Amino acid sequence: MMAKGFGKAPPPPPPKPPPSTKKVARDAAAADFDRLKETGAPEYMVAVRTIDSAGEASEWMPVGGIAVPRSNSEDMAVSLAIFNNEDELLRGAYQAYPKLKTSKDKFEYGFKLKEFMQEDPWKVASQEKTRQSDNPFMQWFNQLDSPLNKD
Repeated sequence: MMAKGFGKAPPPPPPKPPPSTKKVARDAAAADFDRLKETGAPEYMVAVRTIDSAGEASEWMPVGGIAVPRSNSEDMAVSLAIFNNEDELLRGAYQAYPKLKTSKDKFEYGFKLKEFMQEDPWKVASQEKTRQSDNPFMQWFNQLDSPLNKD
């Protein structure tokens, strides 16, 4: 037989509040990211830098990772993923580098394969790279030139 002790039993802890919509969105994005990595999609490190009015670029500041399914054009696929997730990347950049919030300079995004972080240079992501070329020769060349083309 166990002793019950003295006094009243403590009240049960209050129920946890429901998760915020931001937390639900973050959890869904993390699950999608994990699912993509499990399918063999390459993981890229994304960074931001500032370009001042004189055209001088700052150092790259890593802001997060992104997994992108393999495609004909690595530059187009990764640039598209970056600009589709720009708000979340900027939130991470502002949290890691608070001075960026007050910067009047233009931002530029870059990426490189996480697997080769030390060896590869940063590639610049741009809105122009997100557009599909209408030129059939360029489409064919991009397919041949893609480092992700395993055929």
